[in-house]
Amino acid sequence: MVEMRSSSGPAVSVPRTNARSALACAVRAAAAAAALAAAGCPHPTPDVALTVRFETDVDGNAVEPGKDGISLGDGVDVGAACLWIPVLRVVGDATEVEDDTPFALSLLDAAAAARPLGGAPPGLYSVLHFEARPVAPDRPDLPCALAANGIGYSIRITGHVDGTAFDYQDVSELLVDRRKLAPLELAGGDCATFLVRIDLARWLDGVDFASGELVQGVILVDATHNTGLLELLRAGLAADGTVTVEGFPGGC
Repeated sequence: MVEMRSSSGPAVSVPRTNARSALACAVRAAAAAAALAAAGCPHPTPDVALTVRFETDVDGNAVEPGKDGISLGDGVDVGAACLWIPVLRVVGDATEVEDDTPFALSLLDAAAAARPLGGAPPGLYSVLHFEARPVAPDRPDLPCALAANGIGYSIRITGHVDGTAFDYQDVSELLVDRRKLAPLELAGGDCATFLVRIDLARWLDGVDFASGELVQGVILVDATHNTGLLELLRAGLAADGTVTVEGFPGGC
């Protein structure tokens, strides 16, 4: 040991290190590892690396990311569509892996929202879970004006139907759970990707925006205006075929 003194305090002892002591430590560590192996103790199993990617579809066809708008037919054009997602979770047979960093998912540029998840143990993974919740109202930086006029939205979709503007604003909490057709079995050290497809045409299928009442020249769909259309939009997100999940090895 080497003793260090300070004029303002008592002596402090710190360890002296040198090449000989470091070599001795390394020899002892190697001997301990060999003893564990001889005793049949298992080596740590490497984690699994998971990534969640998003894709926007229209009637099953992928939309090129970064578009200024999407035409759904029947006079409906979507100019912006966003969800605020605070929790993203992949569930396995023995555990679940969670990304609790909130993010805005823009369906016109969904490919930009790839989310790498932390290390996970090996196992069967088959369920993806996410929630849309209202964002804090003080976030003017978000796409789709997810926070505007002192209100934070969980979902906002804007566009035109036959030239008339519509604005779907939701402040409710909406849960989406989707199970793969077959579990994805992953061993230690594997890398896998869950691809989440959101079909905008199927989501809005059956929603007749043109039947909505105008509010200051806009078909406003929210908790107090055109509530019948609001319920159809919420049901459309949960409907079969709107959100699908495919898992495959690699791609991380």
